[in-house]
Amino acid sequence: MQPADLTSSAGLICGVWELYWSSSQQPWLKPSARLENLQILDSEQGRGCNLLRLRGPLSALGGIRVQAELKVASSKRVMVWFRQGG
Repeated sequence: MQPADLTSSAGLICGVWELYWSSSQQPWLKPSARLENLQILDSEQGRGCNLLRLRGPLSALGGIRVQAELKVASSKRVMVWFRQGG
């Protein structure tokens, strides 16, 4: 109802979020009952991480992780630099 102003409230985006939408056409980034696509954001430390893994008890077997650097660019935008993946 009230948009956040990231320049004064960047801490509001900190946390673990499940990604339900992506502009990517890759099939593994589409919502799936078998895959968990998490985004961990720590705007106060300027860090982020995307984690794609199987859901349920098999999630401990591994996944794909991409680490990023974050910077609040404006009241509505966050700049992201992907640094490492694997």
